[in-house]
Amino acid sequence: MRLSGAFNLVLTLGILASCGKGAPDAPSTVERQTKDISYLPLEDNPRREDWPKRKAVFYHWMTPPSSLHPTNGVETGKLMVFDWIHRRLLYMNLKQLRPAPDLAEKLPEVSEDGLKYSFTIRQEAKWDDGSPIIGQDVAFTYKAFICPLVNNPGFKAYLDQVEAVETFENQPKRVDILMKSPYIFNDYIHCDIVILQQSLYDPEGVLNSYRLEDFRSPDFMASLTNPKLESWANAWNEGDLGSKPQRIQGAGPYRLASWTPGSEMLLVRKKNHWTQSLNSGEDAHLSRPDSIVVRTILDEQALELEIKRQGIDASNYISTALMERLVNDSNFLQNYHGKFVESFSYSFIAFNTKARVSGRNPALEEPEVRKALAHLTPVQKIIDVVYQGHGTPMAGPVSPRKPWYNDQINPRGFSPEKAKILLESSGWKDNNRDGILEKPRSDGQILELRFELAYNQGSPVTQTIADLIRQEMNKHGVMLRLAPMSGGALQEAGSQHNFDLLMTAFGGTAGADDFKQLWHTESWTGNGANYSGFGNESTDALIDSLRIERNHKKRTEMYQRFQALVYEACPWVPLQFMDRKIIIHKRLHSAAMYFERPGLWIQELAPEPALP
Repeated sequence: MRLSGAFNLVLTLGILASCGKGAPDAPSTVERQTKDISYLPLEDNPRREDWPKRKAVFYHWMTPPSSLHPTNGVETGKLMVFDWIHRRLLYMNLKQLRPAPDLAEKLPEVSEDGLKYSFTIRQEAKWDDGSPIIGQDVAFTYKAFICPLVNNPGFKAYLDQVEAVETFENQPKRVDILMKSPYIFNDYIHCDIVILQQSLYDPEGVLNSYRLEDFRSPDFMASLTNPKLESWANAWNEGDLGSKPQRIQGAGPYRLASWTPGSEMLLVRKKNHWTQSLNSGEDAHLSRPDSIVVRTILDEQALELEIKRQGIDASNYISTALMERLVNDSNFLQNYHGKFVESFSYSFIAFNTKARVSGRNPALEEPEVRKALAHLTPVQKIIDVVYQGHGTPMAGPVSPRKPWYNDQINPRGFSPEKAKILLESSGWKDNNRDGILEKPRSDGQILELRFELAYNQGSPVTQTIADLIRQEMNKHGVMLRLAPMSGGALQEAGSQHNFDLLMTAFGGTAGADDFKQLWHTESWTGNGANYSGFGNESTDALIDSLRIERNHKKRTEMYQRFQALVYEACPWVPLQFMDRKIIIHKRLHSAAMYFERPGLWIQELAPEPALP
């Protein structure tokens, strides 16, 4: 699995669903995680004559990646495909919610100080050309991710804990990864990095001349004089490495056979792949479908027709409206499992709290304005109208199902009355009676509450949500203009701080929370995912301390203090923890649904009954 620890992928809201109303008695109860239920196994069903007999699994999504580059970019669709075409040292076992061996023959030996992780790569592990996967490939991979010339700022921040990678000439299958300091996610980082073949991607061994310590040096870029490294990096950052199927190669059991961006992707199981000879019992090594066909269908009516004719086998991109219709359809229930499954992912609207830096409306630098806008965001109406009640309002960035949730703070809630009090007390009035609140600036100019809301144009639901927010804000003296844009443009607008309000989502997990990606000031100055610009030295210190504190009681207190600080600063409008909608065709055996993202594991689905 991917990004299982600290780096909880920022998503655009293309994954969300459109509005609709289901029957009150619809069998759509949300499946919730408890201490005794960590995943949902599905019952195998006797074959029906009218079921498809294909050996491929047809998977549907709505957020296809723009690139499958091995290091650059963190789109959710790309990371799912990586489960099929690449391998990692470890992976996140979705059933047991723990790291498990993938390329490694067992879990690493960890030094007493928790800083050295010693791995032994499986003897069976081979690249497609038959050469063994060795420690030198791991060292190359980490260098490729961390090299300053490689265009992947998000991953660089995530890997800042990795100090060095050591290989051994007389033990080529051994590799030691040294960490900088104790960190609650040191065990998980190795679940997230796909291991790459050096002889394929660096045939001249350019990166062999460097250590990770060299790349970490603050003077590295200023003193760079190696044209070979620059040439390698320029070629590495090219789009072809993430777009042409023949250049997209990995140690996984599937190869990318064809790809029509925005339409369809075909992955074919490799013959006699090394994972097929293993008896490890690890889900990461499964490759039950002969092939995986990934289809992009954005139109809800077209998707519904495709499901009714059984042209789709599995999806975790079903809208609430469609899901409500499906679970009330007896024909659907004969053919499919369909469930609302609780998740730890959430949606939110970021405020640009440092608006002047990028020439945006400086009114957003006032906490009272941000709090008022939060009170003018109809969160419960969005949940009720768009999601038919399938969602949980948020007070902060921690799920109420986690033991360190701060139950002393509550969602601000929709309240035009409170918004009016906040704005009037800080001098905002509609003096010219044009329906827009304003107040004089120190330079004598008039500042108005005019803002722009950026959001993903790829899903009907984001348009519906944006319209609901605009309607309410426009009623109460705030002129909100809508700015739909592509997922890539939205991510760029956020990282470059070129927005007023920005609606997006975050892929949370059941594990511990690391707030560095979304809330540390380094993630703002480094054009990371702290879009709002929240934070100061004090909150940074708290985040840094949380990352290394292993005492559960102390960490809980720190978590709760941090939630209170975010709540008071109001750098965002937290919207909801989202329920995932998942369907899996009953012709597929050995199926399950998961609370952890992505909610289903395509390679475990067996088109034919599993052998005893």
